[in-house]
Amino acid sequence: MKLTEKFNLPDVVRLPHRSFFLTGLSLDCLKIEQFFNEKDNSFIMWFYPGKKAMGPPGYCHGGLISTILDESMGSCCWLNGHLVMTVKIEVRYKAKIPVNKEYISTSGIDLIKGRRIFAEAEIVDSNNKVYALAKGTFLAIPPEKLEFPPEYAREIERAVHFIKLRQQGLPVEEIFKAQPTTLENPLISQAKQ
Repeated sequence: MKLTEKFNLPDVVRLPHRSFFLTGLSLDCLKIEQFFNEKDNSFIMWFYPGKKAMGPPGYCHGGLISTILDESMGSCCWLNGHLVMTVKIEVRYKAKIPVNKEYISTSGIDLIKGRRIFAEAEIVDSNNKVYALAKGTFLAIPPEKLEFPPEYAREIERAVHFIKLRQQGLPVEEIFKAQPTTLENPLISQAKQ
């Protein structure tokens, strides 16, 4: 059975890009796939925590779960055209999350108030059992105010161009299909103007 059928995820775009932070973990710790739903602008992260993700024996470490929820909400903001940084997250753990099992985290934006963006996320299994809930406050950063080490200039430039394309209304799937290995791309060039 396909993942999108197992978790009832129609109308989603599988994202080729994955979190730099989370994909840096070994596969025995965490496997992830990311999706975006263009219809409701929600972000979905499938994940499979392995035995190296354990906190208490047999169960996921709470810090990893908090990280997944933060990443899910932040990614949702970015994919909706908001360059953000986390201000605050609140996590409610509803049940222990066993390792070696599949889950999804879904997230969406609830409210935008000035530069503050409020999002929510949850983690469920394929039976829709809720394991954790989160609320987050994120601050939209104007691209010209971004401060970063020079060695990350290329990644930041690409992220800013992606945000601009989303703000222009281009669908996520179209941007990722056209995403080049270099910045010499007509969609990216349009955003520079």
